[in-house]
Parts: sequence; structure tokens; C-alpha cells
Amino acid sequence: MLRKLRTLTVLVLVLLMATGSAMAKTTTLEFWTISLSPWFDDYINGTIANYEAENPGIKIDWKDIPIDAIQQKLLAAIAGGVSPDVVNLNTEFAFELAERNALVDLEKAATAEMKDIYFEGIWNSTAYKGGVYAFPWYVTTSVLFLNSDLIERAGLDANSPPDTWDGLIEWSRIIKANVPNIYGIHKGFGVNQEFPLNGIPLVDETRKKAAFNTPEAVKLLTEYRQLHVEKLTPPETLKEKYQGALNRYQAGALATIVTGPQFLNRIEQDAPDVYKATRVFPQPKSKAGIVPAAVMNMVVPAASKKTKEAVEFAHYFTNNENQLEFCKVAVILPSTKEAIKDPFFQSQLGTLEGESRYYGLQQLEHAVDLNLGLPNQADLNKAAEIMVESVAQGVQTPEEGLAWLEAEWNRILVR
Repeated sequence: MLRKLRTLTVLVLVLLMATGSAMAKTTTLEFWTISLSPWFDDYINGTIANYEAENPGIKIDWKDIPIDAIQQKLLAAIAGGVSPDVVNLNTEFAFELAERNALVDLEKAATAEMKDIYFEGIWNSTAYKGGVYAFPWYVTTSVLFLNSDLIERAGLDANSPPDTWDGLIEWSRIIKANVPNIYGIHKGFGVNQEFPLNGIPLVDETRKKAAFNTPEAVKLLTEYRQLHVEKLTPPETLKEKYQGALNRYQAGALATIVTGPQFLNRIEQDAPDVYKATRVFPQPKSKAGIVPAAVMNMVVPAASKKTKEAVEFAHYFTNNENQLEFCKVAVILPSTKEAIKDPFFQSQLGTLEGESRYYGLQQLEHAVDLNLGLPNQADLNKAAEIMVESVAQGVQTPEEGLAWLEAEWNRILVR
């Protein structure tokens, strides 16, 4: 009897030790996304469940944070010593945190196999001082929509638009001459995009000094001023953003628009005749050979106490298979080279939405997120808008405008 009791005691101890060991090995990762719930709950919960099944020692605690609260909550969590382990961020905020040494450098923490799956330009969107601070997740790029009825009324071929902005501007001259009260283009001038797209750097390597006051920038601003002199783009362009352009396109008063495919549903609903006349093509090529893209990323805060596990999970969520699955439930593009080869994207051809995404895929090899996350970005943007409006209206020459903006940016960048 005594021997049986001893044996039972040993078995209980063994079971208790095993249970305690299993509990000790369980690692919980806190994972934050931005404004994706409840629309994508099934996809995210399913991906998490798959990961947990493949990694028995890992548990994922997912929290979806409103887009207007993510920055404040994340900074507060890091400062309070309760940082999440993996966070979904846009490129601009990722840059800001990288500059504060608040993110894990994935050039060091990720393996070559992890890094090689992404398009090079998109992977380097968060490159900073020799490091890279995010796994790219999903991407959006713009395409060219044109109203074939208006184009044909101008005597142009709606099936063969120009593939450069210079060509599209020439088209707008022809449209203006042949179709009264119609604009061919709605061309804004955002310094943060237009300069890099034309090979003009915004700041030097220190990120503390403006670098755009060049002869090339003078030429570019002179050309933009000419658009307003000839009234080839609406005068409201200086104040209107995408909303104004979209309204004008839906009203049948704008022949072309460069924007994202996510607006197609609205055009179809609000202006069905314009939707029927719409054709889609790749966006005009830039002189620098790059395409502007908006990238959502996965980052690992340096304050995470589980860096290895967090890096592995962030990569898993952004790998080929999981990005492809996300593309099947959302109108987005993947950032990985293999995902775009899937027959799913070919199956979408034949609709404007499918063609928009297909052309977006063709642009990914040249896509770059141009957000730099510079300090005091809002003030930099405001100064740039003042300069562009002043030059476009002839208040300043391009040379004067650039000199003024250079001085303003240098003042703002070092404060």
C-alpha cells in the first residue's frame, strides 16, 4: 500500500511539474491594429488562430485601436513600460518612432529569408540610418481613370492615353480647345511627392536641412505655374484635395483623375453614367521612375520584452500567404513578390475594380512610400502649401518661392 501511495505521489508531482513547465513556456504577445475591426475580424482572428496552432507556446492578444488614438496610446504605453509587442503603423509614424530609437531594427533582427520576400522599394520605405524598421504589410497605389465620352469628344483615343504627365498635360490642352467647360486634369502640387517623383531630394542625410532648392525644382515649379496661366487645371486645385477632384470627375467636368480604386464604388453609386464611361490605366510615369504608394506596416517596439517572438509573428502576418488572403477580403495590394503572381488577381480582370488592382500590381516593383515622418511635418506641409500657391498665382517667382521655403524648412527642421 505504501509503495502504491509513493508511486501515486510521484506521478502527481510529475504531472504538476509538467503543467507548470507548460504554463511557464506560454508567451503572450500583445498585437495592435488600426481601425480594422469589425470589418476584418474573421480574417485577423483566423490568421491568429493559425499562428497559435503552428506555435503552441504563443498566445496573441489582439487589440484594434481607432486611427485617431493610435499615436497617443502607443506613446503612452511605451512610456509607461507596457508596450505592445507588434503594432500596425503607417510609414510616417514608423519613421517618427525610428528616429526616437523606439523600434527594433529589422535589418538586424530579421533573417535574410524574412527580408527577401518583399519588393525592395517597399521594404526600404522605412529605411533610416542603415536600418529598416518595419515589415511592409498591405499597399495602395493610384491609377489613372478617364472618362471615355469626354476624351472621344475631344478627338482623342480613349484606349491609348499618354503614360507620362507631360503627355497628359498636352492632352489637357487639346481637351480645353475642343470641349468647352471641361478640364483635362486636376493637377495638384504636393512638395512631399512632386519633388521626390522628379528626383529632387527633400532633405539632406541629416534630415535637418532642406535639399530641394535646385535648378530642377525651379523648372518643375515653372511648369506648374504654366498650368495655371493656361487654365489647364481648375484654379481650385490649390485648395481642393482628392475630394474636390472626385466631385468634379463625378459631375462629368473632369476628363481624367489619378486616384485609388477604392473610389470606384462611390462613382458607380453617385454617377452611374460616368462609371460606365470610365476606363482605367496605370498612373503616369514619374521622371524618377518610382510610383508613390501608401504602405501599412508591422513594427516591433524596442520596448517589447519578447523581441524574437514578436519579429517572427510580425513577419508571419505579412508573409506571402497571409497577404494574399487579406487581398481576397479587402481592396488592397500585397507588398510581397510572390503574392502578386497568384491567379486570383487575373480572375478579377473584366471589371473596373479588377483592372484597377491589376494595374496597381504592375506598379509595385517601382512603388515607394514617400512619407518621411519628418519632425513638425504639419508645419512643413503648411509652409509648402503657401509657397506653391504663391508661385502658381504669380506672387513669387519659382526662385523666390524656393528660397523662402528653404529658409522656412531649415527653421522648422531644427526647432
